[in-house]
Amino acid sequence: MSYLKYTIAMKAITQLGLVLIFLVQSYSLYSQNEYTIVVDTISYSSSKDFFTEFRDDLLLSHVKIEENNTFNFRSTERYDRDFLNSVTNPLGSEIIEFRKVFVSEENDQTLKNGGQNCWDAALICNNSSFSGNASGFGTQELDGSNRGCLAGNENESSWYYLYVGTNGTLEMEVNPDVNDDYDWAIWGPFNTTNVNTNCPPTSSPTRCSFALPPCNATSWGFCVGYDYTTGMGNGATDNSEGSGGNGWVSPLNVAQDEIYIMLIDNYSTSSDPFDLTWGGTAGLDCTTVPLPVELISFEGQNKGVINELSWETASEKNNDYFTLQYSSDGIDWKDIEKINGAGTTSSIQYYSATHRDFEIGINYYRLTQVDFDGARKTHKIKSIDNSSNKKLLKRINTIGKEVPESYKGLVILYYSDGSIKKILQ
Repeated sequence: MSYLKYTIAMKAITQLGLVLIFLVQSYSLYSQNEYTIVVDTISYSSSKDFFTEFRDDLLLSHVKIEENNTFNFRSTERYDRDFLNSVTNPLGSEIIEFRKVFVSEENDQTLKNGGQNCWDAALICNNSSFSGNASGFGTQELDGSNRGCLAGNENESSWYYLYVGTNGTLEMEVNPDVNDDYDWAIWGPFNTTNVNTNCPPTSSPTRCSFALPPCNATSWGFCVGYDYTTGMGNGATDNSEGSGGNGWVSPLNVAQDEIYIMLIDNYSTSSDPFDLTWGGTAGLDCTTVPLPVELISFEGQNKGVINELSWETASEKNNDYFTLQYSSDGIDWKDIEKINGAGTTSSIQYYSATHRDFEIGINYYRLTQVDFDGARKTHKIKSIDNSSNKKLLKRINTIGKEVPESYKGLVILYYSDGSIKKILQ
């Protein structure tokens, strides 16, 4: 072989190697596996209740639940049949069919609508229809005391609040843009005096739907025929429904100056939007309700030997003080500093604090705000990367898309040394 031919051949091999490396990186960072599993039996009251338990500790998105014990989902993780059986077996089920295929992710991103948490709930100012997106979630604010029919955690959620301007009945319809399973709940009525102490809610919802959409048609193992809407009205007489409901509960009879809190949650975790339409005879009003602390931002950055935390509030009501809390794992927390609040004010307030005694790696910080009467609320979680010997390459969300540091929710961090870490931002 001549030197020229040898050079051309080696160049081609090198280019092929680079292409293969690129493809492997693209697969791991921008793509997902699509899974279909069929289980032999379900001992739970419904398929949705079973799947809520199944998905609790897994990184899943684009969830579809079908008849005949069939479940479809996507994940950036590479699960095999044996591993998924280790999850279903304690739930009383055995996987009898298993399928996994590679899928590419779209690059489009629909902007979120609504607040990440109850304390930054968005005001729905009138009865006009609007389009929203519940992608991502903030602090998990549902538990056994307030979730009502909504089994499990928040999946992709948005918080809103409503101020009633005129008496009457209030109807509502949530219509997903694609074949997604949207759930929702409404708490109240509250007033300007007690709404602050009920955010996040402290009791069961007044109206609630956790219905599983009926699957009317399938294609390649996925449900494509939901044609599903949910809401208040449509002749319904029940106030709450579980996974076996039809998607509809009764309208609300509301009175002027009542305040309601609403959560809309995308169980399918697809980041696809919905349309919301109001009906009934009542009117909503643009009267704003000051929450105990309206937090504008909570930021953190490393500055050598210290981590610097800063936050701003747009308004405060009866705010005694903040406690800055620290965790090295996002689970166990300890108080590191107490910062006095501004009491009651409608002016922007600026706060800051520093922390030195942190671990090498990912460190977590959050704020607990305390009123003069002792009422406490925990706000945002902020993570700071204190890994001094490695560089962050990519930050990927649970559906395989690269996201900025400001993204709120569960993310996967890819580092230059080949390590991977999952954190909640």
